[in-house]
Amino acid sequence: MVISSAIKDQTPETINKALDFCVNNRLYSGGDFKDAVIHFGKEKRIQVLPDDTNITLLSKDSLEKVKAKPQVRDIKEYIKILDGTISNTNS
Repeated sequence: MVISSAIKDQTPETINKALDFCVNNRLYSGGDFKDAVIHFGKEKRIQVLPDDTNITLLSKDSLEKVKAKPQVRDIKEYIKILDGTISNTNS
């Protein structure tokens, strides 16, 4: 039953990869096979983008924003904001 539920809605390619993996690694339980099917099924989904995916490239303005550097503050400023609670707990 575990194997039957594991292969439901899976591609033959995913099932074959999982089976090959289990046989090559001497994994003979239904649970191991199910885990392999889940793993190889995820691998397949990651590689395939839906046809309606619209990928928009960054504009020149966006590229300039990517180059921006965040402001770096001294830790003492945060201690002051916390009203010295950090220095009191470390004592």
